[in-house]
Amino acid sequence: MTPAGAAAAMHAAAEQAAGPRPGIDDARRSLSA
Repeated sequence: MTPAGAAAAMHAAAEQAAGPRPGIDDARRSLSA
């Protein structure tokens, strides 16, 4: 895993721990698609 990939995974885990926010994940999926 690249350093950038690890940082992204840690950031995603931190956001999920903070609580689900419907719409944010959908927007991110459409951006990365």
